[in-house]
Amino acid sequence: MNTDDPQADLVAAALFIVTGLGAVWIALDYPLGTLRRLGPGAMPMGVGVLLILSGFGLGLQTLLRLRSEGPLTKPVLLGWFKWPKRHVLRATFSIVAGLCAFGLLVRPAGLFLATAVLVFLSSRAEAGTPILGSILLALVIPAMCVGIFVYGIGLPFRVWP
Repeated sequence: MNTDDPQADLVAAALFIVTGLGAVWIALDYPLGTLRRLGPGAMPMGVGVLLILSGFGLGLQTLLRLRSEGPLTKPVLLGWFKWPKRHVLRATFSIVAGLCAFGLLVRPAGLFLATAVLVFLSSRAEAGTPILGSILLALVIPAMCVGIFVYGIGLPFRVWP
């Protein structure tokens, strides 16, 4: 991941492993099925196992790299916490807020409005994005989603409130 910061790599590896363990734990409540007829638990189980393996691989790679570089000058994972930069916080908040708003609005407001709010909030992640561009995206992308998913594929989504 980040070859300059072993602490960030080890934290990412731990997050991969924890997320994978959570997916495997949830998947145990669903039937896995067989190889010919996969059940609803097969996908989260497979993704969970891949996340666990990726986390172990990233952690091992980071530890081997640290070992080959010689003695450590600062303790790994015990150093001071570094706050993310302002643009990273803005992007993270914008995207998470958009996803949460979509989840809360899709049933009461319909697919078009929920997608419009998601696109608008997520497009505000970058500080220099013009507001007119965000509004245009918030009109075009939901229209495409409604066209593809409701009228094209025929999914039973409510379009409007």
